Amino acid sequence: MAMVRELPVDERPRERLLALGPGFLSNAELLAIVLRNGSKERSALQLAQDILSLYKDDGVSALGRMTAGELMCLQGIGSAKAAEVMAAVELGKRLNAHIARQRAMVTCPEDAADYAMPRFRYEDREHFAVILLNVKNRDFCWQPDGFRGASPGGVQGGNPAGGGIHYPGAQPSQR
Repeated sequence: MAMVRELPVDERPRERLLALGPGFLSNAELLAIVLRNGSKERSALQLAQDILSLYKDDGVSALGRMTAGELMCLQGIGSAKAAEVMAAVELGKRLNAHIARQRAMVTCPEDAADYAMPRFRYEDREHFAVILLNVKNRDFCWQPDGFRGASPGGVQGGNPAGGGIHYPGAQPSQR
């Protein structure tokens, strides 16, 4: 495959994005734009295809779980490019979570799951989160990493009913 600069202008990812919009680009083209440039041997588009092929069964969603170490295992991807990819992915996660929080009205367990899913979708272990609601069932305080000061418990232990669960640092959500 040719280097991006050798492609006709109307086939280059950045120019295609500006002319047609991001919806018309492949995942590899979008990722190539994030990478900005390639290496001596590989174009940005080839590097993007290499990244996406690491977990080809998972597709683009695998980017949400990739570590810097996994990215840097690829020839042509150093710490700077790995950081760029991870920063872009994190921005996408935060945008998705922000949109979910703005629309959220929690009236059932499914609503709570929809609310929390953008934050936890790509995690590889379970997390405990607390969503405190106001009287209109809207987000008052979101504690995605759980809370401090609760008595330990689980399926076989703990009794939160003895005074309730209290999070002393609860602050209204920042919007």
